[in-house]
Amino acid sequence: MQQQLESREKQLTDLKESYAALQDATNRQNDSQADKFGRERRDLNDRIEQLGSEVSKRERAILSLENQKEGLASQVKAKDKVVEELKAEAQNEKGGLAGKIEELKLKHDQAMDELTQTKINFEREKALKDQRLTFQEQRIKEYHDQMAQSIERYEERLKQEKEEAQKTLAERIARIQQEKENVDVKYEQKRKALKELEKNVQ
Repeated sequence: MQQQLESREKQLTDLKESYAALQDATNRQNDSQADKFGRERRDLNDRIEQLGSEVSKRERAILSLENQKEGLASQVKAKDKVVEELKAEAQNEKGGLAGKIEELKLKHDQAMDELTQTKINFEREKALKDQRLTFQEQRIKEYHDQMAQSIERYEERLKQEKEEAQKTLAERIARIQQEKENVDVKYEQKRKALKELEKNVQ
């Protein structure tokens, strides 16, 4: 009978050790899961930084296009100034020789042709640059939307996995606790029965 009691006590000790080992394994699993989530979060942050760098490059490209547009506008303004100077020169020499007038008229016509061509080129390049700006802005918006969606999906998945892990851990702890209580009850019953038997024997 003493051997049975010792065996029961050994089983209880083993069960307690198993319970402690299970708790330790569960803690290690949770730590591993947390490390995994941390790595995924760092990867996502790296992706966000990469997208931010690309956005900065796009913004610098947009600024460069704006500067080029301003340069073209300055060229048009300079051409307008030349035309106005030619007009003033023609007006001042209006009473001069017909040949001088024709020469000035020719220069004026050439300047107007250059101005017209410059304006046409400017409008065409402006339209292309506006189209590029619109495209870049759309790409930036898409990048922002993608980042927002990725963060939302990650946080939702993290929340679900955390809830599932907590639920699983709670169920395991409850089951082990119930088993421990059952063993304690059986042990107490055996101990009382053994004491009763010893009294009867005496």
